Amino acid sequence: MAAHLALKAQSGEQRIKIQLTIDHGGKKIVANLNSFSSALTRTEAEAPLKADTAKNKVIYGSGIYLNMDLSILNDDLLRVLAKKDAKFNATVTINDTYGKLPGKTILIKNASLYSLSDQHSTSVYGDGYGSTMIAINCDQLIVNGISLER
Repeated sequence: MAAHLALKAQSGEQRIKIQLTIDHGGKKIVANLNSFSSALTRTEAEAPLKADTAKNKVIYGSGIYLNMDLSILNDDLLRVLAKKDAKFNATVTINDTYGKLPGKTILIKNASLYSLSDQHSTSVYGDGYGSTMIAINCDQLIVNGISLER
């Protein structure tokens, strides 16, 4: 068993596999992630940031923010993110290839790009040319079937 694990480590295979999947225009876009983080903020502001009179509710400064370090930013994903008003649904899956840690499935609803940072270098970063970070906002985050309320 130990020899098998050592062989996996030497082959360059990562133990934790993180993938972003977006269904867009009938096409499934998959991107491997080096890392993923999420933050849910809830603010009890004295005054609302804005009023949504059409839905008869007040919106305070809460939000769901997601950060992703992409292995490679492919053109299909870039096309989804390129339009200023683009909205999309996505799934992030996190799995332990050794099968020792429980997996995690994160559903991202009504997301939009907040920021994109694409850095290139003459140095090699693993199998990539640099580093690509994206930050997105979303209306709803569902982790392993549990919806996080804003």
